[in-house]
Amino acid sequence: MKIAKFTAAFLVFLLLSLYIVVFTSVGNDLLKPILESQIKKNAPVQTISLEKFHLSVSDLEIVVNITPSNSIRVRGTYSLFSQSFDLTYDVVFENLQELDDLAKRKLQGAFLTNGTINGDLDLITIKGSSDIAKSDTNYDITLTKFQPTSIIASIKRLDLPTLLRMIGEKPYANGKLFVRANFKNITSHQLDGTLKQTITHGSFNKKVFKKDFNITLPKTHFTMEATAKLKGDDIDYTYAFLSNLAAIRSKGILTPQPLQLDLTYKANIKELALLKPLTQAEIRGRIDLNGSVKGSKKSLTVKLFSDIANSKTALTAKLKEFQPNAINASIKHLKIEKILYMLKQPHYAGGTLDLKADITSLKTDHLSGKITTLLDAKLDHRYITKAYAFKHPMPPTTLKLQADTKLSGRYIDTQAKLDSSLSDLI
Repeated sequence: MKIAKFTAAFLVFLLLSLYIVVFTSVGNDLLKPILESQIKKNAPVQTISLEKFHLSVSDLEIVVNITPSNSIRVRGTYSLFSQSFDLTYDVVFENLQELDDLAKRKLQGAFLTNGTINGDLDLITIKGSSDIAKSDTNYDITLTKFQPTSIIASIKRLDLPTLLRMIGEKPYANGKLFVRANFKNITSHQLDGTLKQTITHGSFNKKVFKKDFNITLPKTHFTMEATAKLKGDDIDYTYAFLSNLAAIRSKGILTPQPLQLDLTYKANIKELALLKPLTQAEIRGRIDLNGSVKGSKKSLTVKLFSDIANSKTALTAKLKEFQPNAINASIKHLKIEKILYMLKQPHYAGGTLDLKADITSLKTDHLSGKITTLLDAKLDHRYITKAYAFKHPMPPTTLKLQADTKLSGRYIDTQAKLDSSLSDLI
């Protein structure tokens, strides 16, 4: 009997001690430095601190300062017996620059969001709003056993320059972004939802393009619209970017897991210099192209048709594991002076170039295929004489080149015949 009484008293003592430590202000004060130490030990930033820690049997309030100007507050009620909770949260990031080390990039500006968290350990609903990048943003997220299963979100009038500055990018573009997402189910293989993104009143920042890329753009306006329907494993999408300098469209169906693509694309670009921030290439001029992409990661076929440099160009590339494996290409009547202009090269010559390639293997040490090249050109003798400071003027010069190239194993064998008004070469 004494043992039973002692055991009962000891259990009561333990429960009372646990209650005092966990659920009273005295216990909270004891736990706070311990929790703060553990948070700092595992946090990616050392400036983090636990400003407030209050926990009772039915309510809580926690304030965490990530940095001096950026904090997160959570407060509300909960039930230990039903394992349910009714919480509110406030994320106040007044100075994003203090989070540079955490984001691994330069940030600036402010970010605020707040909302509620309701539910239990099986089903959680998060509802919130934000003013990110001067927008009117609302979101509703459902988690089942802590895994996101549905998302409904609305972003209205998000300011693109503000967003770009926030994430450490220069304000290359102006415009307002609208997003409407209604994902009833985002569980893998059970996708069900829609997404629509629109940019209105878009324009490119001429001053930034001139300063960063030495590109002088005309006054440019654009709109962008992208829609997607998610069903099962598939995403059925359309995309359109329309401006006075370029029009890019694409549509099709893609399956993320395992990856499957079946899409078409079309681009009419009036000024290639506009793409320099993406391509980092010194190119200019216009180009029209269209084609398709079909297949999987194991075997992908990319088709392209273009009028580059006034030519008739067709290309089919076979890829395996996203690496080029075979190419079939045809270029007819490509204007040499046009391609030199596009590549920002001097006017060395005018004429046409024809090429036909049938390469059945691009594997290292296992090359296989043939290429036929025909060049009919007239050199710009006046420009060449001046550019290279010849003592005597270069005479008018024409040339015709025919080259047959064979790829076999590790070898590339070329036989060429050159006829010109200056000399012949075989």
